[in-house]
Amino acid sequence: MDHSNSMEVDTLAIAAATGDAASASSASSASGYESDDETAMPDVPLGKQLSPEELAALKKRIEANQYDYDAHKSYIEGLRAASEIHELRKAREAMATVFPMPEDLSIEWAYDEARLALSPEEKLAVMELYSRLVQHYLSIKLWISFVEFITTEYLENNVDEEDAWLDLDLVRGICDQAVNATELHFSEGIKVWRVCANFETTLLEKTPSDEQLQRVRKMYHSRLGLAHAQLQESFTDYSGFESKFDNNHYEENLKSVSGTVSKTQRLVDAREPFEQKLMETEHSLPAYLDYIFWEKHPRRGDVNRLKVVYERAVVHHCLDASLWDMFLIDMANMVPENNREPVLLPLGHRATQNCSWSADVWCHYLRILELLGRKSEIKDIFDQAFRLIAAMSNMEEVIKMALTYGECVARQVLEDPNEESKQRLVQQVLEHVDYIDNTFPSGDSYLRLPHSLLRIAAHSLSDPSLTRKLFATFTEKYPSASSLYLEWANYEKAQSFTAPAVREVYKAASLKRALDYPESIFEAWLLWESQVGVSGWYEARGLVDRQMKYVRERREKENLEAQQQMELNTQLSQETSTNGKRSRSDDAENMTDGKKNKFIDKANVLDFHEIDNKSAGNMIYVTNLSLRVDEMELRRVFEPCGQIVDLILEPNKETGQLEAYIEFLNANAVRSALSQHLLSLHSMPIHVKRCKPIHGMWHFSDTEEKNKIFVSNLPGSIQKGELRLLFNKFGGMREIRVVVKRGADEGGEGYAFAYIEFHDETSAANAISLNGSTLGSKTISVALSNPALTKPASIDPHEVYLTNIPYTFLSEDVESLFASCGKIKRVTILQNADGSSKGSGFVEFDSKDARDKALARNGEMVEGRVMGVLVPDPSKGKGAGARKAARGGRGGGHTGRGGRGGGKAGLGYQGRKGGEGKRDADDLERRSTSTGSAPVRHTSTTTLVPRTVRKQALGFKVPARPVKQSSAMETDAHEHDANGQHQGGKTQDDFRKMLMGSK
Repeated sequence: MDHSNSMEVDTLAIAAATGDAASASSASSASGYESDDETAMPDVPLGKQLSPEELAALKKRIEANQYDYDAHKSYIEGLRAASEIHELRKAREAMATVFPMPEDLSIEWAYDEARLALSPEEKLAVMELYSRLVQHYLSIKLWISFVEFITTEYLENNVDEEDAWLDLDLVRGICDQAVNATELHFSEGIKVWRVCANFETTLLEKTPSDEQLQRVRKMYHSRLGLAHAQLQESFTDYSGFESKFDNNHYEENLKSVSGTVSKTQRLVDAREPFEQKLMETEHSLPAYLDYIFWEKHPRRGDVNRLKVVYERAVVHHCLDASLWDMFLIDMANMVPENNREPVLLPLGHRATQNCSWSADVWCHYLRILELLGRKSEIKDIFDQAFRLIAAMSNMEEVIKMALTYGECVARQVLEDPNEESKQRLVQQVLEHVDYIDNTFPSGDSYLRLPHSLLRIAAHSLSDPSLTRKLFATFTEKYPSASSLYLEWANYEKAQSFTAPAVREVYKAASLKRALDYPESIFEAWLLWESQVGVSGWYEARGLVDRQMKYVRERREKENLEAQQQMELNTQLSQETSTNGKRSRSDDAENMTDGKKNKFIDKANVLDFHEIDNKSAGNMIYVTNLSLRVDEMELRRVFEPCGQIVDLILEPNKETGQLEAYIEFLNANAVRSALSQHLLSLHSMPIHVKRCKPIHGMWHFSDTEEKNKIFVSNLPGSIQKGELRLLFNKFGGMREIRVVVKRGADEGGEGYAFAYIEFHDETSAANAISLNGSTLGSKTISVALSNPALTKPASIDPHEVYLTNIPYTFLSEDVESLFASCGKIKRVTILQNADGSSKGSGFVEFDSKDARDKALARNGEMVEGRVMGVLVPDPSKGKGAGARKAARGGRGGGHTGRGGRGGGKAGLGYQGRKGGEGKRDADDLERRSTSTGSAPVRHTSTTTLVPRTVRKQALGFKVPARPVKQSSAMETDAHEHDANGQHQGGKTQDDFRKMLMGSK
């Protein structure tokens, strides 16, 4: 627009920039924005004032990275507040080239330009701007603003025919676009329709005619046939219209549409539950997905209505790449072929603008361009996408892009095969292979790009010489890849099935000593030889037997090294934890420097791998694994360390390297597993780390967890791996928690339930589709997790849960350890069935401040063990029964022994019989999780030795503790304190001897 000679425009610009609505309105009295209707566009407030320095800094940020959304938005708001009109236009255009403009920025942009537009040319430019902006998102407010602008200009400012820049057909064309785009919006589409209907009704009032009457009537009939929330209001409006303009045929006209309204009402009733769920969940993604799945059912299958639901969903969830992925796939499948381009092309462009980091979305866009015959644009779009994806250093996304582009180019070569296009295709894929190898040191262990190019060459290029050259290149580049040789052999079979060519490939592969899976080559070769002749089979068998001898010798050597390494690690681990009381100085004296340093390097217990999993305290992270390692082999290595609950072996999504997460039944096994650090498996030293949860403190959600599902009525024998296999198809899972109830059910096997937390809400919503399915002999129930349905117990603000403390610790030792934190009211140490310590317990302080100081000591080294200081799980039972199996100490449990003030029942915890308390205590410890821990703090090592051990170390003779014999009266006096609580230390055997008269 040219505003260089318009003083009125400058006045209006200043008024708009300063927020003076009255001045702006008077400067542009013909703007038409003074409507009293609720849909009329209000004055748009200005943003925060920014200094010139701040504006300059934002501009530099955008120049450095044009995809900095926040910088674009802040820069535009700052320029608007500063009344920098010309710079503001440039900034808005710059943002619109890389991002779809959100509703608020679009309305501001159109609002400002509409107020500045005075000449017909400028107003046409505003109309074109509106036409661009409404394509970005489905915005009811923006469409209303557009229609009101255009209809107001026609009715009020288009009087002089010589200066008229609008004709009625143009206005009606825009109104039709607005209605078509919004009429299927169930809750708000009526707003746009009413603006258009009011415009036509105004024309009818000004120039009554039967043609115009029929036009408005047709609009009402069409609206009454569409399901929308305000159907009854629309019918009432139609009644008023007929009464006013054609009262003589009123009853006849209303009867003619009553059947339509009844039919439409059924459609409204069917959709209202979904609309209600959207409002209740504040437009959550799972609610939209339920709506989408319902709308695209074959019995309904209205692609236009489905498209509008998708459009509404992406307004609220524009950064969800999986939603755009579904949107594109459904539209590609359902849109008629003659309407694909106007729907798919802008949809693909918008998807890439919203999710520029997603290779899946870019790949869809490339396929859409090919589908629509716009093949000349594919190269430029791929180059743009590759620059963005490569900058994120995500190998998986880069490979997706390269594979899809290679397939697109291969199909083009197939249509027009010539030497130049073949060479160009091969060169491009080879460049991508080199890029992967050079950028990601670990490389792609699956060699997806080489395999893709080889398949393309074999099936599309029709050039055996070039294909064989590629096979030779890749087998030389990746000499250990058995899969390349197998594919080469298959290619030779398909080419001519001549025995010499195939045999040559198998023989060359078999002679390689470093193959990752040599058995696969041997088996394939012998099978093929058995099919083509006997003589060749014997020759192959002889070579295979010789090579298998080398393979066995190599593996025996590897296994021997691995076994020796395991024994050494186990020995070193035992030496450092004998009786749980060996001091570091003793370890240092009895261990050679070489062994000591080696052990510290091999199992550094302070080195953690953080994961978003509440069971991380029982898990290890294993990396640097050979591709030959399988799950059974990892179980063989780590099962001696402790019972394995779950094992996940899969490639890292970013690096492609094989890695494993292993969860044990308890945290004690983790320490033992660390001794396998640097164990050699298939000539590669594995790396083992402890896992630690990212979130240290306990958090109890009191609302519906939209990315977590609750699965109930599971078989009592269910394993995490089975659930992962069942639900993995819906998306990545962050965590699986299984709770097994061993009590007999109808089948006698017990039952279980599980919580499965996904990485996103979409996956959880999709997983609900398994509700009612059969697993084993049970029909499972699947629903979104809603903790609000179960009222959580409150957290004791004075108590901490201890884990991984030395097994020889008594209550006095724990008191001494935490004495510096504050006054201690009670110490409880949990016991096993045989009376030995579980290495865990509880400490209750007299203040929250003391408790917080204790939590800060989480992760301290005590007697060579990393002690955990956690917040007890608030949603699990605790109290008397949980304490009865406790041992010794002040307020110890019913079966407690030793310690100061050992008693029959803990203070303040009146318990049941010891056996029941023991089970409760076991249950409490099993349920306790590192979710409640304070953040780990690596502090200096604390060496604490109980009194008895310290006296022995100093050479004192420690006599056995005598058993005091008491009379019945003394027993009774000592058994109760002032509160009536049992405080004595007598055992049942003591009382039996006393009653029998023993001395």
